Amino acid sequence: VNGPYAVIWTDTAGNILQADSGVLDIDTLANIPAGNYHLTVVNAIGCTFDYDYNVPVHSMAADFTYAPDLICEGSPVSFTNLSSGSITRYGWNFGDDINFGDTTENPIHTYDQFGDSFMVVLTIHNDSFPDCEASDTAFLEVHANIVAQVVVDSPMCEGLFTFARDKSEPHPIAWQWFDGDTIISTDDVAKYKKPAGVHPIMLVVTDSLCGVDTLEDLIFVNEFPIVDIGLDTLLCPGESIVLDASNPGMTYLWSTGENTQTITLTPAVSTLITVQVDNQGCVTEDTRFLEMNCSLNFPNAFTPNGDGINERFMPHLVNIDTYDFFIYNRWGQLLFSSTNNSGGDNSKGWDGTYNGVPQPIAVYVYYAQGVDIKGQPVKAEGFFTLLR
Repeated sequence: VNGPYAVIWTDTAGNILQADSGVLDIDTLANIPAGNYHLTVVNAIGCTFDYDYNVPVHSMAADFTYAPDLICEGSPVSFTNLSSGSITRYGWNFGDDINFGDTTENPIHTYDQFGDSFMVVLTIHNDSFPDCEASDTAFLEVHANIVAQVVVDSPMCEGLFTFARDKSEPHPIAWQWFDGDTIISTDDVAKYKKPAGVHPIMLVVTDSLCGVDTLEDLIFVNEFPIVDIGLDTLLCPGESIVLDASNPGMTYLWSTGENTQTITLTPAVSTLITVQVDNQGCVTEDTRFLEMNCSLNFPNAFTPNGDGINERFMPHLVNIDTYDFFIYNRWGQLLFSSTNNSGGDNSKGWDGTYNGVPQPIAVYVYYAQGVDIKGQPVKAEGFFTLLR
């Protein structure tokens, strides 16, 4: 009563902080630190009133924990507030820009990505005192879940062992390989031996930190191609031959350097032809010898002695169509001739006589000429011995 008033604010040392006069009902001392203060109020008729005030320190300490200690990608993490002080509001930053500013006191958060630098910050507030806030920080490592991966050795061929190898990441420590319902390996490698076809494979792999993953896949086992380019063959000069490796759609490599299913050859000399047929790494090889030999071949002796063995002197024919055949003694006298013979007839030959008279043991001369099955001329000449 009896205003207006004179108001004097002092600290514990008696220092005047603020003096106001003409105050009707409210006086304010702003922006003061914590401590003890004295207030003197004098009314209009000179009555004095004294008051003492204590401004306390508003203490706030931010603190939190989380569980589990080992955090895996996609797993929930529980955060527990352990802060002290007069708290009116919480603010969370989980470091992944998800649920930023969560105001829950004890939130649960799930990290959908892995990494080692998620900075989690809890900020506590007292909204009655805007400058009263505190923060606590923790750095979280989120481990990646294991991803099952398998690499199968190539080639995968029927009847051969195929190895499937684990390539899972990041920290595989245990494996179970299944062939159907049967476990065939508990190592990081499994060995299969399968017929041609498509076969299922399953791997269950365990990580040293984060969980288990399962991979189901298919193994494609290829058959070895059946390759037959034919039997060895006699050819005449200029004659062509077609070789077919069969197995359409596969990969071919001929010794000639060609890579088609069929090739056409006109060899000039005898040659060995090889082909490799590749079915996704399963390779089969075949060979064929092409002998260039269209000729009249004669022995170097014969024995017309009546024992039924080697009684006639005659040529050995290779791919000959027709031929003429002559025998001379050492003085050039024609003793025997046979003309217009068929290449398929080896029955004709000299019996060692002239006009029915057996000729003596001696060296004689032969001469032959003809045409091979390709119409090319051939001839042969040389010496041979008649023996009794």
